[in-house]
Amino acid sequence: MNKYYWEQTVTTEDLLLGLVKDGDEKDKVDFKLTYDISGGKKEKSELVRDITSIANSYSLEHENHGFLIFGIHPTTKEIEGVALDKESLVTHIDKLIETHVSPRIFFKVETFETPESKQWCAIIIKPSVAVPHVFISDSSEFNKGEVWVRKGTFKGLASSDDYARFFSVRTESLKQEMEARMYIHENMVKGKIAEIEKKMIDLGSKSTRTEPAKKVSKTKKVANEPDEIKEIEIEIESDDVGLDILVKKSLPKQSPLKSKLIEEVNSCVEFLKSESIPWGLHISESNKDQASETVQKIQFKFEQYYKTIFELAFFGNQDDHIEIISDSVKKLAVHFDKGGVTYDALYIRYLPIVTTLHILSIATVFRRSEKYINIAIDTDLSNKERRSEKHSVTDTLFYIRRASNLFDALHPNYPKTRWHDGPGSYQKEFLMSLLTGYTEIDDPVALFYQGEFLLSLTPIIADSESGIRQGHVSSGSYMDSYEARAILEDFLKSNVDLLKKIFSDLKAVMKQYDEDAPKISNRGMRFSDGVPRVTQTLFPSIEDKKVK
Repeated sequence: MNKYYWEQTVTTEDLLLGLVKDGDEKDKVDFKLTYDISGGKKEKSELVRDITSIANSYSLEHENHGFLIFGIHPTTKEIEGVALDKESLVTHIDKLIETHVSPRIFFKVETFETPESKQWCAIIIKPSVAVPHVFISDSSEFNKGEVWVRKGTFKGLASSDDYARFFSVRTESLKQEMEARMYIHENMVKGKIAEIEKKMIDLGSKSTRTEPAKKVSKTKKVANEPDEIKEIEIEIESDDVGLDILVKKSLPKQSPLKSKLIEEVNSCVEFLKSESIPWGLHISESNKDQASETVQKIQFKFEQYYKTIFELAFFGNQDDHIEIISDSVKKLAVHFDKGGVTYDALYIRYLPIVTTLHILSIATVFRRSEKYINIAIDTDLSNKERRSEKHSVTDTLFYIRRASNLFDALHPNYPKTRWHDGPGSYQKEFLMSLLTGYTEIDDPVALFYQGEFLLSLTPIIADSESGIRQGHVSSGSYMDSYEARAILEDFLKSNVDLLKKIFSDLKAVMKQYDEDAPKISNRGMRFSDGVPRVTQTLFPSIEDKKVK
């Protein structure tokens, strides 16, 4: 996987050498001979000013990436070399940006060496939709509240034209997000209307019966109140009295809710195993409409199941309902195997279990109870064909991303524009429809990001023999949203006890996250700014005795 988009055709080193050879400083390109990390305030202020000015500027070249290259002679533009430690420089710049700039600027540091053993390096500044980046403190080189830009070799305060561009960038970003939501919701409504019309047709055909049904009496238990079940006499059609009723009457009594939920999930699983979704389906530009149709078909089939799990997990009695939820999830956790099929149609079949895991992880945050996410951690994928190989249900967080081009086709600007994380983007919009509308939920967006973040950590500790990225953090939409970063950092600080209940070795889990998340968020053409700084956010703010 390429770290930068240009690595499909040229290495990062060759691209930077081309900039050095060209020798021209531009809006997004600046050369420096040296930099002293231990230098004075003026030198540090100049560095953060240069980085911020480039981040606030715009260029069509290199898809708006910025480059601050060290070790270059200011006049000859020859590589003279510079003594800078990569890790120390990253930490140093991180601290400067955190102290002086908001929203946060994201960057990478790359180091290289010439054949003559001269070391040089570059700060690669990522394009940002969070412009303008504003100074939040005073220094010798800028004042609090100022916005700086770079035009050619000139650095100065932003003009009215710059602010118009900032507004345009933010507006376009919000527009794309709203268009995506509207597209998904519009197609969900269309599918729902089609489903209702089909049910009406089915009811119409049943009403053509010429003989009246014979009525019989039978005792049935129904729930009047949450803790009260009473027997009532009902009349049912004799056609409905079959072996299943006689068998149930002879078996030990069990919760009618559990029976109905298991019956529902079994029906849904049979649907996933059937040909209702063609096993050879592979989404491309030529059949992109099938992406929406397929997702709608699956989600409408599972609509009642999702609502039930949501209500039980968020508002039910934990002691009474946790086992019911767990049993239904185990029934849903099926490993699909179709003789080597690796098309989108195989991996989209994991959408219902992934959606259910999201509901449980979000409920974990809402109820401040580890019981719900433990279901995800402890459940295995049922695999009758390969009993010798153990699959964790968290494998599905990686499987679902193998159907990414199906989710990409849901983007309103597809194929010109694709999602950074299609499955994550879809999950956010779909689950927002469940979370919104409840007065008990103050901030649905924050709740989603927090739950999704917890779920992304579960593969690190999952017990699996599959080798499907086990021991690594999974992806998530929070990585792409600048609003998620502050939400997650606050969540980490205020929920240490909950985190320790979920992850017994919290430090090890968070260390693994710090290693994996940047690799995920910086791959390919992906622009991500929702990745929290776990070690810098969590551990320094807590006494060592609390996190071990």
